[in-house]
Amino acid sequence: MERRAFFKGLLASGVALEAIPRSVSAMGSKGPRPVEEQLGQLATDVSDLAVGDGGLWQRVRREFQMSDNVIHMNNGSIGASPRVVTDGIVEALGLLEADPYHNTWGGL
Repeated sequence: MERRAFFKGLLASGVALEAIPRSVSAMGSKGPRPVEEQLGQLATDVSDLAVGDGGLWQRVRREFQMSDNVIHMNNGSIGASPRVVTDGIVEALGLLEADPYHNTWGGL
């Protein structure tokens, strides 16, 4: 797979996450930063970098929380989740913990 095709697919995957911003924005002003906003910033950052430039891969790497000394190449079974995903999960969990009754049974 060519790098350009990979990144076009990566950015297009944001379309698949269309339902998430709606549920996140339903959390109100206390909710996490909308996923679509985060993906939009990532798309802007990535499109500004040249594919052959090492800066592109450094930017992609920053989206993951792995240690700098880890090169994780197994993404077929236990792949790392991008920061936007793990941040969203942690923030949503915080909202659930803040008001478990209302947020678990329909508040979110």
